[in-house]
Amino acid sequence: MKNAKQLFFNSRLIIALLSICLLISACKKDEEPTIVEPQVPTVIPPNALGIFNISPSETIVNEEQVFQISFTANPNADIIDESIMIMQGDLEIAQLYDNGNLFIGDEIKGDNVYSASFNYFSDEIGVTPFKVVADVNEQDGSIKKIETALVNLNVYDNISDSEFSDIYNLQDEIIIQLNLLLDGDVNNLSNAYPSLINWVESQSIVENANLISNSNFQIEYTSGLKTKVIISLADENGTSLTRGGIADNNYKDRASSARIATDYQTKGTLLQPKNFKTPIEDYDIGNRNVLIFSAAEDEFYPYIERPLIEEILFEAECGDFEVYTRVNANATIASVLNFSEYGTVVICSHGSNGEDFGTGEIVDTVNINLAYRALFQAEKLTTYKKIVVNPEGIAEDKGLVWAITHNFISDLGEFPNTLLLNNSCESTKTNKLSSAFLGKGVKTYLGYSEIVNSAFCVSTAEDVFKTMVDAFPVNFVNSIDTYDPVDPFAQFQLRGRTDLAYPLYFSNGDFEDGLKGWTVAGDGRVISTLGYIDAYEGDYMGIISTGLGFTTSSGKLSQSFTVLQDQETLNLTWNFLSEEFLRFIGSTFQDELLVIIKTNDEYFDLMVQTIDIVAADYGATTEEAGSLIEVSPGIVFDQGEVYMTGKVESTFDVSQFQDQCVTLIIECSDVGDSIYDTAILLDAISID
Repeated sequence: MKNAKQLFFNSRLIIALLSICLLISACKKDEEPTIVEPQVPTVIPPNALGIFNISPSETIVNEEQVFQISFTANPNADIIDESIMIMQGDLEIAQLYDNGNLFIGDEIKGDNVYSASFNYFSDEIGVTPFKVVADVNEQDGSIKKIETALVNLNVYDNISDSEFSDIYNLQDEIIIQLNLLLDGDVNNLSNAYPSLINWVESQSIVENANLISNSNFQIEYTSGLKTKVIISLADENGTSLTRGGIADNNYKDRASSARIATDYQTKGTLLQPKNFKTPIEDYDIGNRNVLIFSAAEDEFYPYIERPLIEEILFEAECGDFEVYTRVNANATIASVLNFSEYGTVVICSHGSNGEDFGTGEIVDTVNINLAYRALFQAEKLTTYKKIVVNPEGIAEDKGLVWAITHNFISDLGEFPNTLLLNNSCESTKTNKLSSAFLGKGVKTYLGYSEIVNSAFCVSTAEDVFKTMVDAFPVNFVNSIDTYDPVDPFAQFQLRGRTDLAYPLYFSNGDFEDGLKGWTVAGDGRVISTLGYIDAYEGDYMGIISTGLGFTTSSGKLSQSFTVLQDQETLNLTWNFLSEEFLRFIGSTFQDELLVIIKTNDEYFDLMVQTIDIVAADYGATTEEAGSLIEVSPGIVFDQGEVYMTGKVESTFDVSQFQDQCVTLIIECSDVGDSIYDTAILLDAISID
C-alpha cells in the first residue's frame, strides 16, 4: 500500500462517514467501502460554475472539526485555477486545488475535481451557508467572477454525555419493566404494551411515547432526540420470526392463503434489445453492481435470503453481476453511504413504519462521536432497541443499533436507476422511505405494508431475482401484490416504475451519462479531463487504474448486452498512461490493459497491452521513450514521470458473437505491486 494512503486513509474515512452527500467509488466484495470524490457531476447547468459538497454537512456548535470540500467544475467553464475559493458570505475560508495532494483530499491531479480541507467551528446554532467562487475567462476576453449555489452546514446544540447516558439507561430499564409485565407468559404481551408505554411516559427525560404498530413504539425525549423500541417474537431456537414487530391479533379472521394479482400471473415474451445509439432509459437498471445489506442475519437465521440471491446471480446465463455483501456488524452507517453506487440494493433488516431501517452497527453508549451526535439531532439517525420475546414469555435484549431514517437517504448521491428491495417490516406502510429513495434515483422500490415474516421475505426475494435475471421487467414478478400467508398478512408492494429491467443492449459508450450502464469493480470512474487531456468524444470519458489516490483496488468496467445480427465491430478509444514506463520495461512489473468478451462459459481476449508490449510497439526502452509521450509534471500519480501512448483507436471483430448475450470487460490490472500507478482513459466505445 502506498505510504500516503497509509498515513491518511483512517482520517479520510472518518471525514467521509460524516458526509451524507458524497458519491462513492466501488469496493471489493466483503470489504469495508472506500470513499472517494464524486465520479461525475450529476447535474451541472450549462452556464454554471460547477457543483460541490461539504463533508460533514452537520456539526455541533462550538466544536472544531475538519471539513472536506469537493468541487466538480463544469468542463465547459474556463476557470482560472488559482482563483477557486470556498467562502462563507464574504469571508474566504480556503483555496481549492486540483493537484493530486492527498493531504488536502485531492486524489487525481488535473481531473477537474478541486479539493480543500480545513478546520472550522461555528458558535451559532442554525444554518451556515457556503459557496465556491472562481474567476472564469469569458469568450470576449474578459474575466467574470462566478459562484455556485449555496450549500448549507447545519449546526446543532450539544447534548451532554449524561443526557445520552440517561437515554440508553432508560432503554435497558424497558426490558426489565417488560419482563415484570409479562410475568413469564407470552400471552400477556398484548396487555403489557399500554402499561409499558405509560411507564415510559412517566420518566422525567421523556416528552412522549407513541405506539407505532401493535408492538413497536417511538420515544421522544425532552432533549428532542427520538429513538425506537422494536419488539419481535422468537421461536424455541431464538430466531426472530418477523423483521420488526409482532402480528396484530385483530387480523386473525383474515384468510391466510396467498393471493396473486391477476395482472401479474402470466409472463410475456422477452423484450428485444435496442440499438446502441439509444441512450440508457429510465426503465433500465443502471449497472449490475448488487449490494445485499443483511444487518440481522444472526437474528433471522435460517430465514436469510442473501445466499439464495447470490446463487441466482452467480448462475445467471447473461449478466456479469458484481455482488457485494454487508452482513451483521459490517452493515454499518458507512456502507449505507455507498448505496448510490449500486444498480440493485437489497435491505435485509428490521424496519418500522416505512420511515427507517436498522443497521448492524452497535451504538457506542460510552463515546458517541460528533458526527453521530449531529446526525442523531438532524433526525437522519435514530436507534433501535431490539427485544425478542421467547415462547416462555421472557424478553431478551438483542442489542441497541443505529437505524437509518428517510432524512439520511434524502441526502445521499444520485442512484443509477436502482432496483431496491426493502425486506424489512412495514417498509411501505408510509411513503417516507420509498419517497426518499425514489427522489434520489431509485426507480423501483419494493416493500411490505405491514409487519412481515422472514420466511415470506425469503420467498419474495427468490421470485424477484429468478424473474429479473432473465431480463424480464419487474411487473413480471409473480409475488407483487401477494400477501404473506402468515399473520399479519403483509402485502408485498411496488412503488415507482413497473417496467424496470436489466438491459440487454449496449449503452453509454461515451460516458456522457456517467457510469450508468457500466458495472464497476475497483477504481473505475468518469472524469472530464486528466491534466491537459480532454475527453475524446463529448464532455466526459471513463478512467480505470491500478488504484489512484485513496483507492487501492485495480479498476474494471463491464457491460452485458446482446450482439445483434447486424453488429460486427467493437470500437474503442483508449490511452495508456503509466509510471512504469520507462524504468520497468523488461521487468516483472507489467501493469496491463485487458479487453475481454465473456460468453456464458468462455473468455475471449480481444486485446492485451502490457508495459513491454506497449514499449515494443512504441520503440521505447529503459533509456529512450521512443514515440511514447512524457506528460509529467502536468500529469502525475504517486511517483511522477508518467508516459502515455496518446489517443489510440482500436476495432475488434465481434461477428462470431451475433445473437449471443456477452459481457464486455475492460480491465486495468496491476502486476507486480501497486507502488507505481497505471491509468487507462476510455471513450467512444460502440458496437457497429
